[in-house]
Amino acid sequence: MFVVIFRSRRSEEHDDAYAEWSRLMADAVLESEGYVDHVSFRDPVTREGVTIAHFESEDSISRWRGLPDHRRAQELGRESFYLDYTVEVAEVVRTHSWSRRGPE
Repeated sequence: MFVVIFRSRRSEEHDDAYAEWSRLMADAVLESEGYVDHVSFRDPVTREGVTIAHFESEDSISRWRGLPDHRRAQELGRESFYLDYTVEVAEVVRTHSWSRRGPE
């Protein structure tokens, strides 16, 4: 299992276009071979955000990165949507979880 951590800071322009492309990419990644899951957060004040995505392999990450629509979203990100971003890719060595479930 591999994880992609995408940290970004949004510009103050192009909110509608960003929302549309964000929705398109969230839908598209669901169909990407080797995709497992993802979660995203963005602070509305600082406009800083993070997306954490899990993929089965580095090859599945490379395939996702190279899809034409995703390449276009990357271009738009650099041109209009982001002030800056960082992408980190790491192999998951261990996972531990715990949950307290209340009455249902």
